[in-house]
Amino acid sequence: MEAIEAKLSELADKLKLVNFTDRLQLEDHRVSVADVNRPALQLNGFYEHFEANRIQMIGMVEQAYLNSKTEQERQDIYRKLLSYDIPCLIFCRGFVPEESLMEVAYERQIPILGTERGTSEFMSELIYELNVLLAPSTTIHGVLVDVYGEGLLITGESGIGKSEAALEQEFLRLLCAQGYEYLEIHDEAALIANLRRQLEGLNDYAFSDSEWTRFFRDCIAGANDGILEKTRRIQLDHVQVLRQDSGASKNIYLLDKKHIHN
Repeated sequence: MEAIEAKLSELADKLKLVNFTDRLQLEDHRVSVADVNRPALQLNGFYEHFEANRIQMIGMVEQAYLNSKTEQERQDIYRKLLSYDIPCLIFCRGFVPEESLMEVAYERQIPILGTERGTSEFMSELIYELNVLLAPSTTIHGVLVDVYGEGLLITGESGIGKSEAALEQEFLRLLCAQGYEYLEIHDEAALIANLRRQLEGLNDYAFSDSEWTRFFRDCIAGANDGILEKTRRIQLDHVQVLRQDSGASKNIYLLDKKHIHN
């Protein structure tokens, strides 16, 4: 798996950091570890188990220690610390790096940044931002739609019809909001069975199997009827006569035109 890296420039922009090494382009520098280090032990010369791939921070304790050293000692400390390929060095509490450190930083091409904020507070936000920037991610093609108040993400390759599917879902949502019932129907048999249930409900009448077979064949889907004939029948002749098993006749409504617009 390819390592995830974040541009130092992006992190500096988010946290409003000052770039003391302004001749270095931060977009050319990367950070790959979502953790930081306060190098108090390293400033004192202890580098065993040093995590050089972490961002290094100078706070009150580190600055006080450096101030207790002579100029030559500080130069030696800076050169030792920056001999490692650290992502950057950040000064907190408004501390400003001295010129001897800047010389080594430019020589080693290591950015020196700064913030006015307190060390602990800044460290917490820095770690949070690092975790966000370095979180695993993936890019997918998708369309997000609202279905009954829930987010639905439709994914798939580009060009396969995700947008059309999203429009269909929105159309279904609008119809259901108006009182229509949504049914999952996957074949012609289920479609015909649902038609029977709807006509029985509309007419308050239960077909026998033989009556339904006869009515469907003769009055709804005749063998010689095309789409025009079927449409015309529903629109112009929406009351059909059922021949009951008893020999009696009964009017069957194909459409409730009294409430068609409700």
